[in-house]
Amino acid sequence: MPFRRVSVPTEIGLDFEIHTPYDEEIFAEKSKKRTWAAECICPHCTDRLYFKWGSGKNWPYMWVRQYKGGGIDEDLTAPTSKLVKIESGDEITCPHCGEKSILMHASKYGSGIYSTGLHEYQCCVQSVELIDGKYTALVSWLASRACDKHGNTSDSVRPVEAIVVLEGGKLQRYIHEVKSGFAGRTEIPLRDWEKVKGARDYLQVKYNTYDGRCGMAVGGYVLANAAAVGKGTTGEKTGLLEYIRAGGGNPALYLIEWKKHKNLENLMKSSARRFVVGEIIKAVKHRYQYGALPVNRVTWPSVNWNEKKPHEMLGVTKAELKSIVENHRENELEIIQKAKRAGIELEAVERYLEKLTPRAAGKMIEIAEAMGLKEMREVDKYISKQCHPVAALDMLLDYWDWIDVEHAEHGRKYPRDLRTAHDAEKINHVNGGKDYKREKFAGIKSKYQALEWSFGDYCIVLPNDNGDLIAEGKTLNHCVGRYADGHIEERTVVFFIRHKRRPERSWYTMDYDFCKKTPTRNQLHGYGNEYVTKDGHYKRLKIPDKVMAFVDQWEREILFPFFGRQIKKAS
Repeated sequence: MPFRRVSVPTEIGLDFEIHTPYDEEIFAEKSKKRTWAAECICPHCTDRLYFKWGSGKNWPYMWVRQYKGGGIDEDLTAPTSKLVKIESGDEITCPHCGEKSILMHASKYGSGIYSTGLHEYQCCVQSVELIDGKYTALVSWLASRACDKHGNTSDSVRPVEAIVVLEGGKLQRYIHEVKSGFAGRTEIPLRDWEKVKGARDYLQVKYNTYDGRCGMAVGGYVLANAAAVGKGTTGEKTGLLEYIRAGGGNPALYLIEWKKHKNLENLMKSSARRFVVGEIIKAVKHRYQYGALPVNRVTWPSVNWNEKKPHEMLGVTKAELKSIVENHRENELEIIQKAKRAGIELEAVERYLEKLTPRAAGKMIEIAEAMGLKEMREVDKYISKQCHPVAALDMLLDYWDWIDVEHAEHGRKYPRDLRTAHDAEKINHVNGGKDYKREKFAGIKSKYQALEWSFGDYCIVLPNDNGDLIAEGKTLNHCVGRYADGHIEERTVVFFIRHKRRPERSWYTMDYDFCKKTPTRNQLHGYGNEYVTKDGHYKRLKIPDKVMAFVDQWEREILFPFFGRQIKKAS
């Protein structure tokens, strides 16, 4: 909804705290007494509304009177209504037609990448259509609504691309629009459909829309049509309808995979359909996460395409498939299949998945494949005695990489104190048998010696070497022992908070990022990061107010003045 400042006569008795309808005759009258108002034009009903104009900081904005439901209150005396400040980008409901719109100042129309003076909102929709009563087609449409600064709107729906399923399982792509210009921002419609080579998923292609990121968006909606994939059509044996009904959001990518593996239809028409949907979602999500090009293939590590029956394609029995579908997520199927190949029963795998994360359970299966079931049960028994089994498993596997695990005795393979053994082997084997960071720790200690401070009952000190970090992490049962690299690179400079009468005793640990313009606190934690176990559940405790007050005082009086002097000296 566009709005702008206009001059209106005061004789009409306009109370700008409520909306006022537009009157051509009254507003045309000449008057010396005029005032400023905010004129809005609803893009849905084209009615003009006038509100109290706001001026000052964060201009432009306006004032409206709203009731609790969020709509505009036409009754000035209503006790439930209140004045609300509305700015560009806020949502407003028209009191005449009840439609919602986004408020935007008229000067913004035509800015940015748009030179037409329009705000155009687009959305991609894919629908399944039937052509000539025989051919199944997946048609991509762009639904558009454009609005100019005068409130005039125009709606349109145009086809842009289609994938037709031909006889014999072949796919043919047609286009009705091409993209050109920088980043494909220019959309040029064609007079007629043109045949092109290679199928693709148009829901992964960016298109222009004003509310998108950098003026562009990706994705959209999918509409199913049972008649278009009915008996006698080319899409009858594709499983396309089942894929859409199962929540699949990329039907074009599904058809591309179906063309390669025709028995994909068998999985889609079985109880394992959500695993197919999950694999396609994972492939597309990976593309969005890493900014890659649109994907045209999906990897299927869990499927044997040489089989025909769904349970045989997944490498399990019918009873196991039923249990997997009812009790497990999509990312756990591959773990269960690996366990079955390693000779591990489904009940044992379910126990690992319940106790550990899927990633940790996968590592347990890898231990069984490499070292046997007996060793896997020994590892399970060992990490179950640790405070955090998942972290203990990662630490144990790292520790095994640094020792001769094949010839190690049981006491060395499964040390009584895993953290101490792990940190010691890290120094001996990863750092070449010596703590080479000692000199760098001394440099950090010398550089920031002025930040060590004592006040009242507490004090703040810097670690002397990597051993201090390891000891601190062991005593307080947290991960500061791994912060050596960040400490010497000043990304995580570690400070110890101690009692003044017992400075050697660990209490609280904090670290700061000194690589930014101003020092920023990353963490402040005590024993176990304040997590305690009560009745089998984790509970997080609050850091005492006296500790927080002491740290805040240190920042105000010591830390920030120190860096202020450093900046002043550098300039």
